Amino acid sequence: MVDREERHFHTYIGDAVYAYMDDGTTLYPGPVDHPDSLFLGLDYFGFEQFPDSPWVIATLAGGWRDWEGFEVIFRKRLVTHWQCIASYSYTDAEGNTNSDSSNSQQADYIFLDPRAPNFTGKLPGTIHHMVKLLGSYSWDNGIKLGATYRWNSGLIESRLLATGIPMVSGVPDSTIDPYEYAGITTNWIEPGSVGTVENPSWDVLDIRIQYNHRFGRVGTEFFVDAFNVFNDQEVVRLMPLPYHGGMDLYFGEPFEFVPPRRFFIGARASF
Repeated sequence: MVDREERHFHTYIGDAVYAYMDDGTTLYPGPVDHPDSLFLGLDYFGFEQFPDSPWVIATLAGGWRDWEGFEVIFRKRLVTHWQCIASYSYTDAEGNTNSDSSNSQQADYIFLDPRAPNFTGKLPGTIHHMVKLLGSYSWDNGIKLGATYRWNSGLIESRLLATGIPMVSGVPDSTIDPYEYAGITTNWIEPGSVGTVENPSWDVLDIRIQYNHRFGRVGTEFFVDAFNVFNDQEVVRLMPLPYHGGMDLYFGEPFEFVPPRRFFIGARASF
């Protein structure tokens, strides 16, 4: 990133700052020639001298994502009063970056560099298995019955700091002290932080009962929707932060649930 007034790339490492200065020199906090050095010179970005631009967007060195998955869909169209659609999807995603040409913190902190230690793992947001079922049946007297069922194996997340970044070493809730990597001792990512929070699986069933009838030129529709029919208020997410003062919750405690059973009654007229 380039600041218009000071005109230098800057990145924060805890309380320390390293920067690319106007003349291309660097205050990189470690040995540039270290075998594991994370240093990137101006030439990496295609510049011979400091650019006069507010932002520089580039692919993060060493960044990768590997996504594997498939989806199977079965559909029966409305024939002989009934229809249905069913799908199953499988996803497995690993990597060390989630920046897509945005002002991401990953470009601002050295311990979030894709090449930094312990930053490779399951990509947060991955859901390994999902099942969706939908069907309806219509009677000749205008009554219709429909239902949807969803099952989710649980969202993958990271163990986070209050700032939303993975847990690092040397902070009050970490389990290890700052350690050395690439000749730099700082608050690197704590092992087992990225993509290791597996939220529980959950499912929900919704139904609709509907009645259609025409009164001359006026068509009417009366319906009742029932969401979460069995009122199973299952856990959807566990707290990924060590402590959330606003909710008075600690890491691993449930804080998001399937909404309780509820009913909606409605009517519609068309003419």
